[in-house]
Amino acid sequence: MRKYSAASGPFVGDTERGVPAGPQSVFVARQTESYAISVDPNGVRNWITNELAGDHLICLLSEQVSQDYLELLHRLGISYVVSGHKDVDIEAALSELSTHFGIHTLLLKGDSQVNQSAMQAGWVDEVSLLIVPAIASSNIAPSSRDVLHVQGNATMLKLKFVERRNHDILWVRYDVVRRGGDDRSAIPT
Repeated sequence: MRKYSAASGPFVGDTERGVPAGPQSVFVARQTESYAISVDPNGVRNWITNELAGDHLICLLSEQVSQDYLELLHRLGISYVVSGHKDVDIEAALSELSTHFGIHTLLLKGDSQVNQSAMQAGWVDEVSLLIVPAIASSNIAPSSRDVLHVQGNATMLKLKFVERRNHDILWVRYDVVRRGGDDRSAIPT
């Protein structure tokens, strides 16, 4: 979400009012059909609008967020959920998103740490990939053979859907195989 923060630097509030706001209620600026959700525990994203690509913005914050940051969000009409003391309590925040915004399904976009954390927590039901027919010149990515050798630590997937799209792009969807699901121990190498 950093690249969507409109201002170049982080939010800098009034130092006298920069003390943590502590426990807060959920602020619903508006309800709509689609949302963009930003996880920002300490309230540093310097927003200037309440939308991202047409989706209403909701910030997930910790109790460490400052009161003046909450006032910025109010002024801009940005919804927020304060959940967790030092870090965002994602489980509690997801419950609040469901209760106050009717959100039951999320499209997760994040770096490998975000994706791995969500997968390990059991929040991911489906993986959707767009495979672009291009080869990166980097040699840092593992090969499929390398991935199969670490399958004990990997989350296994079961093919659900494949569609060829424009420019030979493939859209591939997989269901996440829960422990005790399909036996994938005999994957050929």
